[in-house]
Amino acid sequence: MKNNKGFATSFMLFSLLALFLIVVMMLLLTMNNSSSISGRMKDAIKDKAENSMNNRQSSSNTDYVQNNLLLYYDALDHGDGNSTWDDLSGNGNDGVITNGTFKNNTLSLSGSGSGVVSTNMIDYKPNMTFEITLYSNFTSDCEVVDARSNSTTGYQPLYLRKSDYNGEIYSTNGGGYYQSMSYLGENIHTLSIVYTPSGVTLYVDGSQKSTNSTPKGLTYTANLFIGRYALENSYNFKGNVYSVRVYDKALDINEIRANYTYDARRYILQKDNEYTYEYTGSYQTFTAPATGNYKIEAWGASGGTANRGIGGKGAYTSGNIALTKGQKLYIYVGENVNSDRETLTFNGGGSGSHSTSGQDINGNGGGATDIRLVSGDWNNEASLASRIMVAGGGGGAFDGRAGTNYYANGGNAGGLTAPNGNYIQWGSTGPSVSTGATQTQGGKGAANNEKDGIFGSGGYGNYTGTWIYYSGGGGGYYGGGSGGALSSVVMTASGGSSYISGHLGCVAIQAQDNITPKNGCTDGTEDITCSYHYSNKIFTNTIMKAGNEEMPTFNGSGSMTGNSGNGFVKITVLGSD
Repeated sequence: MKNNKGFATSFMLFSLLALFLIVVMMLLLTMNNSSSISGRMKDAIKDKAENSMNNRQSSSNTDYVQNNLLLYYDALDHGDGNSTWDDLSGNGNDGVITNGTFKNNTLSLSGSGSGVVSTNMIDYKPNMTFEITLYSNFTSDCEVVDARSNSTTGYQPLYLRKSDYNGEIYSTNGGGYYQSMSYLGENIHTLSIVYTPSGVTLYVDGSQKSTNSTPKGLTYTANLFIGRYALENSYNFKGNVYSVRVYDKALDINEIRANYTYDARRYILQKDNEYTYEYTGSYQTFTAPATGNYKIEAWGASGGTANRGIGGKGAYTSGNIALTKGQKLYIYVGENVNSDRETLTFNGGGSGSHSTSGQDINGNGGGATDIRLVSGDWNNEASLASRIMVAGGGGGAFDGRAGTNYYANGGNAGGLTAPNGNYIQWGSTGPSVSTGATQTQGGKGAANNEKDGIFGSGGYGNYTGTWIYYSGGGGGYYGGGSGGALSSVVMTASGGSSYISGHLGCVAIQAQDNITPKNGCTDGTEDITCSYHYSNKIFTNTIMKAGNEEMPTFNGSGSMTGNSGNGFVKITVLGSD
């Protein structure tokens, strides 16, 4: 019995020890497994954060300018909740939000105690660019963007005054200037404010609005405030903010336009996603963001004013066209020169000149505005042949300044055919006018020593004789004839003609290497196929207005008789497939 009891006791002790060892091993395994799970969770969180940042930088969020980007807030990719706004620049300048709510792809600010504050201090340089896409509903004076370290050091890129709907753009060590911004309440807009040590320039929706040489660049460190005064909770902004970008460099016009194009596409800005193009002195490129239908509008430049004589007005063309995603169009916007510059204006306006005695002034012709399929210099033959839409430019004016009443306005740009130039007669000799351009030939110069218009360019005069003064013909599909003097008559130049592929009455050329009119097609044709460009790019719903007719204003809010000044182009997305 004793042996059995001893065996039983030993077996019990062995079992307890084994059970203890098993428990210890399970605990160790559990702890190790728990540690492993915790590590994997941390890794997963880290991976998620890294993937989130990588996705922001590698997704469709890359079409904006990224060099020298200090801060980027985007309402479509703002992070979680309504208390912070993630900085997509990668610099960690997340914003702290007070009384703001993300909804409908925008940050809505109430106008009462609202503001977005960068959590990290930002180093501001002499060259800076501030960009904000917003919809304003301000009811009193307010700050939109403010960055300053104290009351005498800082940028105040945008301050709105309800009393007169002016926007003040300001840097505290250099003063500021006011710009009318009554349009802000009408739509969503992208504003770009570019600071340099020599001045500041405001761009609205990718186009330069104004510039001023007073404000100077600064160098300091401070927070950025969006929606309120930087030094205290006052002057609160009421409205919606879609994006904010800050660069420590001065963006150029192409970078600003690229950013606006990106914003317009990303936030579906008002007016059906418009792309606008002003005169720059070179061609500009439009790339279709999606396959679909687009409306294209073009305004030709007016002819040069000569003191009392007014340049002929520019024409207007419009039409709808189908484009595929990625397809490029090249935009040539006509130039207006209100002087007698003895060189052609950009895109075909003939040169003007004063008399050798210096007493008489004649204006340059206005450049045409057109849409092309081939890029190059404005007078490149292959590029000119690729034009599928042209809005003609007006003819230059004349003013005899020798104590006389002899002055006359330039001829207006035409639709299918341009009007003749004007003339002044003080003797018995009958007038010899400059004739307007048509669909198949340029306008005729007013005198024997003056030049006729040609395909794409207005006429100009010869430098011969003692009294040489002439005005330049307007650029166009075919250019207008130049003005000049003949005995006791002075004639102003005529305007250029317009063209739209698919517009009844227009006459297309035969091929890129053959600019003669299509066979069997003449001025006054009633065969619409005569208008079809050799590329088979054809517009529908076309409109063509001469410079003496009513046409839409650039922003579409009203109408005007002819266009004065530089040309303009607006492309509107009508619908995507």
